[in-house]
This record gives sequence, structure tokens and C-alpha cells, in this order.
Amino acid sequence: MSGVGEPSGEENAEEAAADAVQEATAEVLAPEPAVRAHGATWSTAARWFTTANPWVLPLVTALVALPTGGVLGYLLHPAPTASEEYLSAVDDRDRHQERLEAALGREEDLQEELQPLQEQAAEFDDRESELDDRAESLDEREAELDQREEDISATEREIAENTFPGNGTYLVGEDIKPGTYRSSGSGDCYWARLSSTDGELGSIITNSFGSGAQVVTIRSGDVAFETSGCGEWTRSD
Repeated sequence: MSGVGEPSGEENAEEAAADAVQEATAEVLAPEPAVRAHGATWSTAARWFTTANPWVLPLVTALVALPTGGVLGYLLHPAPTASEEYLSAVDDRDRHQERLEAALGREEDLQEELQPLQEQAAEFDDRESELDDRAESLDEREAELDQREEDISATEREIAENTFPGNGTYLVGEDIKPGTYRSSGSGDCYWARLSSTDGELGSIITNSFGSGAQVVTIRSGDVAFETSGCGEWTRSD
């Protein structure tokens, strides 16, 4: 704080302006030769001129005070970075920056937590792919088994249709098909092709009695075929 009696900044500015006026007036307005003849100085001439022309001093003082006042105003005016608006904007920026950094930190944490889950999901995908391959392989195997079963069934049907036991009388075209058959027996075997089922001797087209495997060709015109002790007959043609 300034002491008592010390001149203020405005008083110092006014005194400086007055001195500048006197110096400027002394330089611009040279004294008349008559004044120099009487031994007057430049300062005396300036005071003489301002006294004779009282309007000069206020005018020059005002002109000198303009830049001085501008400088004082600039020095006394607060800097833009110290204004409340600027400081508020800086605070807002800092808060947003902190929020952004916090959000980025949370994102990194979530990425770290998500990484094992992604790896586990990839393992599940691989396992699922393996299971799909296994299921496809099982489907193919099942299809093969189905085809094999169909083939076996067809073969079994064919065998069943072309095979009959070695004991009994069978109608041709209903119980058995015409064709050449071979017996599997090893003991005594009797067979007879019949033109009728009346049991008469005249119904026998041809017959045979032997041991071991027998071969006979049953014709489509035969009515029946009689066999005894021959084992299973299987069509061979």
C-alpha cells in the first residue's frame, strides 16, 4: 500500500505529461529573436507561450495522455486467461478429459475381462465343430449300416426265396420257384418231382434215392416237389 503523501499513479502521469508538453513546446516553438536578445531560455519561451496561449497546455496534455492511458488501461485490465469464462471452460475441459480417461480405463478393464470369455467361446466353437464332424461321421456310418441292412435283407430274402427245408412236399410256383437246387444233407436223401399231389405212383415224374448232397432241376410244369432226409435245398442257378 502507498504511504501517505506519496503521489498516485494518476498524479505522476499528469506531471510527466506536463513535462512532455513543455519539452515539446520548447522544441516546436522557438522563441522570437527579441526574446533571445533578452537572454531567455527555451523553457522560459515555452512558459511564455503557454501563458500567452492558455488553450495549448490542455490540448497537448490530452494528446500525451492518450497513449499513457491506453498503456495503463492495458496493464490494469485482467488477462483473458484469468477471466471467469476462461477458467470455467478450462474446468469443463478438464472434467471431460477425466471422464474420457475413466471411460478408456473401463474399456481396457472390460477388454481384459472379455479376453478369457472370447477364448472360451473359441474353444466351444472348436468343440462344436468337432461334434458336428463326429455327427456327420455317425450319420454316414448309419447310412452305411442302413444300406448294409438293406443288402443283407435283400440277400436274406433272396436266400429265403431260393431255399427250402429237406423234408416235405412243396408246390412249384407257390412254395418254391422252378430252377436247379442242391441239397446240403450228408445222409440218405429221397426226392421226387410230381405232376400231382394225389399220392399215386403215376404222379411221379422222376425221383431219386441216394446219400450225400443231391442236385435236381425242378421244371415250371411240375406241380410239386417231394423231399425227405435231404437237408436244406438251395437254388444254385
